[in-house]
Amino acid sequence: MRLTFSLFAQAIIICSIYISCKNNDYPRYILDTAPVIARPVTNMYGDTIIVCNIGLLKDTIDFPMSLLFSEFEMVKLDDRDEAIMDLIYTSAVSENYLVLNSYNNGIKLYSRQGEYITDISRRGNGPDEYRIGADNMVIDESENCIYISGSYLNKILVFDLKGNPLQHIPLAIEKYARTIRFRIDKGKQLFYMAQGSLSSENDLAYWIQDKDGNMINQVSAGHLAVEGADFSNRLGEIMNTTALDYAIGYWWVEDRIDSLYQYDPSKNRIIPVFTANLTSIPTYHMYIDLPCHFLIQMGDYGGVLTNYKHILIDKQTLKGSYVRFKYDMLGNMGGQDWLSFRHGVFINSIAPYELLNKWQGSEGFSELPPNMEKFMKYIQTHDTEDMNNVVLIGKLKQNLDEEFVLHDMN
Repeated sequence: MRLTFSLFAQAIIICSIYISCKNNDYPRYILDTAPVIARPVTNMYGDTIIVCNIGLLKDTIDFPMSLLFSEFEMVKLDDRDEAIMDLIYTSAVSENYLVLNSYNNGIKLYSRQGEYITDISRRGNGPDEYRIGADNMVIDESENCIYISGSYLNKILVFDLKGNPLQHIPLAIEKYARTIRFRIDKGKQLFYMAQGSLSSENDLAYWIQDKDGNMINQVSAGHLAVEGADFSNRLGEIMNTTALDYAIGYWWVEDRIDSLYQYDPSKNRIIPVFTANLTSIPTYHMYIDLPCHFLIQMGDYGGVLTNYKHILIDKQTLKGSYVRFKYDMLGNMGGQDWLSFRHGVFINSIAPYELLNKWQGSEGFSELPPNMEKFMKYIQTHDTEDMNNVVLIGKLKQNLDEEFVLHDMN
């Protein structure tokens, strides 16, 4: 069975075929019929904050994910043993490469067609290793390198696209970092660093440094910290827009309501831009800045996250609703419970058997592009036990008028 599918898998690489989406029975702007659930408020510092009133939410609507994406594709990962990847924890996408991280399988580099290239680093205490996992990863094809941040590291790890270590970037803080997200300004040779899991008001929440580890500017955690807490306040899916946003999510912290922030380099301040008056605070909540929307993801935590809820607010109209995300480009099947958006890209992995299970009750395969239809029929009639995961990738629209296109499989 493994050999049979491996031969088939060689043929299902992603190609640059763009197919118009013919999926929509939805209105173009589905939130137009939703109520206005937020309003701008000016605080004592002159900052304008969008405040969402949860009490105004009435209904849950099906939201087509094609309204969020300008492009979407499925990539089937290589089936070789060394290529196996389970649930993705962190990811990065470039024109020709994918780098994926899972807790059990480490960090692996693939071609954009899903072909395994090499492992990147490994868990350990060595100079080129990470302690737990990757918090953030960036692929820079022009420099032939991958940047990786991780908790309990005092540097950003740098590797070439063959997996060889390069000159790492020292962090401009004295102690080890916890939960680092970063953005690189290549023109100015600066690194914009956001840190989560803040246990002291003196911890740095945000700073700017150069590639040699010299501090340029910094902002302390202040009220964002949870004294004595460990990983109860994590950085979320940030930097999906041109803004330097700072999204911190809280676990287990009772009665903790907070905001989505943006860092203003000219004022060296973290400025609140969005919050919600959560009437019943879940044990986990996260505010996510998307180009056209604010997204609130919530869940109850008791060892695992359950009772997921999603609230989507249109930034222009401030209309919003509880939503059930639907892959309308894939037969209108239901989306995963937890959605990940980083650096303007949505990316989730799904096992072939789970893909088929989610498809039950959806529209027929005939609605898919031809080669994607062939792939779905193949996994429907074959044993999926030894098959590696499928990666779903969506590029976020920068405005709602952008056309949606779907990449076929070939």
